[in-house]
Amino acid sequence: MGNHALPLDADQAGIELVTPTEVHEALSRIGRTEDVRFSPDNRRLAIAAFIENACFVFDIEIDRTASKPVVRISDYLEIRSDAIREPHGLDFIGENLLLVANRKGSLALFAIPERMSGSRVHPLQPLQ
Repeated sequence: MGNHALPLDADQAGIELVTPTEVHEALSRIGRTEDVRFSPDNRRLAIAAFIENACFVFDIEIDRTASKPVVRISDYLEIRSDAIREPHGLDFIGENLLLVANRKGSLALFAIPERMSGSRVHPLQPLQ
């Protein structure tokens, strides 16, 4: 598991992104997105994967102690559900609930699961 360090907009903001290989690969799979949202404590970032009909939730840390900010994305999970159909909007309710608005469906509320060993893909049903 190597880390990828990418300077983002080096001439402007000079932000460095550091990710393990599996996180880098997940970011590459997202494709078109219509929304991103930080959790209230800014330790998670949710991204709506429009074409994939999924939502990705990344564990992040922003380090501002160096000469330029470093964003570290350490892990992720992928939420899959029949209730996610062209996700268009996201919002956190507290730290552990994710509300998803869909272009081809209605609102769906998901409890973000704890990390489990094995797959990062979590097939979920929305909360009732």
